[in-house]
Amino acid sequence: RARKKRSSGAAGKAKKRALEKTEYMSAVEAQSGMYEEAQLVRQLEMLEDLMEREQVIGRTHLARVRTCNAYGMVVDVMVTDTSQLTPLKYEFECRDEGMPSNCYVWRSALISWSVFPNALFQDIEDMEDLAKHTLHLVPPGSTFKVYAYQKEDVLLSRDLEGREVHKFLPCLKIARRPYPTLHINAAINTHPASTVPMAELLKRYSTQEELLDFFAQHGAPPSANVGTAPSQRFKYLVVIDFEATCDFAFEPVVDHTTAEILEFPWVVLDTETRKIVHSERIYVRPDNLDGITKYCTALTGISRETCAAPDAIPLTHALAKFDEFVREFLVPQGEGCFCVVTDSRWDISVQLHTEAKRKNITLSPWLKRFVDVKSEFRRIWKWFPFSAKEPPLFVMLQATGLPFVGRHHSGLDDCKTIVQLAQFMLQLGTCSTFLSFARFLLSGRRASLCCFTAAALVIA
Repeated sequence: RARKKRSSGAAGKAKKRALEKTEYMSAVEAQSGMYEEAQLVRQLEMLEDLMEREQVIGRTHLARVRTCNAYGMVVDVMVTDTSQLTPLKYEFECRDEGMPSNCYVWRSALISWSVFPNALFQDIEDMEDLAKHTLHLVPPGSTFKVYAYQKEDVLLSRDLEGREVHKFLPCLKIARRPYPTLHINAAINTHPASTVPMAELLKRYSTQEELLDFFAQHGAPPSANVGTAPSQRFKYLVVIDFEATCDFAFEPVVDHTTAEILEFPWVVLDTETRKIVHSERIYVRPDNLDGITKYCTALTGISRETCAAPDAIPLTHALAKFDEFVREFLVPQGEGCFCVVTDSRWDISVQLHTEAKRKNITLSPWLKRFVDVKSEFRRIWKWFPFSAKEPPLFVMLQATGLPFVGRHHSGLDDCKTIVQLAQFMLQLGTCSTFLSFARFLLSGRRASLCCFTAAALVIA
């Protein structure tokens, strides 16, 4: 697997080097034909004036996707003049309707494929395929931040006497923090099957074949809508988002080594109906109630009275209750029929494992492997250079046009918010980790493959 990964990475770099050899002027000529010569001249004059005012190079700008071609992504770049000088006098076509007088549009700018991450080129045969793939996941109208980093000497044309006409154009790349807004129309569908609780379904239908028959009769979407064969699909996604004790002070009462889980929620999403079939929340009684500080209560909405109430239970009992649910409703359908989903590695790899080790609690196999929705987002939208801990939840919601559900930092509400993202990704038709049991085994964290050797034979 390591050799295959190295070879695929080398192939991506080779394709990228080949792109860098493409003459930049050819790309400019390919997309400059979209406008008349007089319009193009005005665009170049506007850019030169803005560069003289130092408003382009070394700055980030908002870009809006127009199209893609074999050379790269064609975008309109909104440049704001903050020089406090007299506004430039240009025709209305250098601005969009309703824009301020100090904002200008550099139309049909090119972001060359050579500046995109190597991972984008690994599974692409040619640049036409890459352009089509890009327009599917980053369609026209999508916006993000770009960075103009240097001037490029470009041969645009020749004058009447045959002399070469050169212009200096800025080079563009995706900004370090792009904050994308994807113009994707993927409304989340609803199906009657979701109104029947999971416990009731499993009482009525003892086998997965009977359940599939039930979904077929009630209008569940075909497997083609999800983008992979039924034999490769996780039947359920179990979304978990813990809330724990915390403090923000010069001498904090609790830190990451002593934090304790306060809220243990989980929400089960059916990947075929793309609807929630079960949700549950357990309030956990910590050993140290003083860890529920005023800051913690303001952030999570959880008070000491909540965790001291009779229905609050210790972490060992909460884990036992979750394991009982998994064994009763999920394991009978095959251990490989579900996976745990979180927002970041903190919930499972950091908080749960650290606290379990400190309290000598043995965790079940299904709590040792998980899918991080952040890494799944990065894997689908490879165009944007997010770091290993990015993007945060609000950026993913902004990109997909989804709202927060309920109160942010309420564990159950955050689970439902993450479910929205999973529903959105499932409808894109991409080969998602949510849908591939084999990919899940190869991308799991902090557990050996032997935990799921038997489950590999029983794929939902």
